[in-house]
Amino acid sequence: MAKLFKRSRITLILGMVAGLALVIGVLSIFEIPSDTLTGVLIRLVGGLLAFVVLGFLLASAWVGIKRLLGRR
Repeated sequence: MAKLFKRSRITLILGMVAGLALVIGVLSIFEIPSDTLTGVLIRLVGGLLAFVVLGFLLASAWVGIKRLLGRR
C-alpha cells in the first residue's frame, strides 16, 4: 500500500508539473510579443516546453494503453 501511495504521489506531482509547463508553454506562444530578443527566447523555450510536455503526455497514454491491452 505504501508503494502504491508513493507511486501515485510521484505521478500526481509529475502531472501537476506537466500541466503547469503546458500552460506556460501555450501562454508564452500566444501572449509574448516577439519584438525583443527576450520575447523570442521566451516563445522558443515555451514552444519547446509545450512539445516536450505533449510528448510526455502521449508517451504516458501509450504506456497506459499497452498496460490495459496486456492485462486482458
